[in-house]
Amino acid sequence: MLRRHSLRGARLLAEFLGDRTNTQSATFLGCSTAHVRNLVGGAYRPGIDWAFRIEKLTDGAVPAGAWLENDLEEGSAAQAPTGVSSAA
Repeated sequence: MLRRHSLRGARLLAEFLGDRTNTQSATFLGCSTAHVRNLVGGAYRPGIDWAFRIEKLTDGAVPAGAWLENDLEEGSAAQAPTGVSSAA
């Protein structure tokens, strides 16, 4: 069974892709349908290259840094994982 993460990037990507099928999404992103399912489902985080590629393809709707942030319950702000400084 795949471990699920509550990643902000996964949520934003799912929202951006909207009603596209996995096949349409895979064509848009230039990857396999399995890769789309794993990204949107939060099964894993993309590598740095993929994160920036997704950011570019989505015109910034899915920022690369969103894959480092956990989504909290609705109404709460997203935060960086433990041990990652959010200070600039």
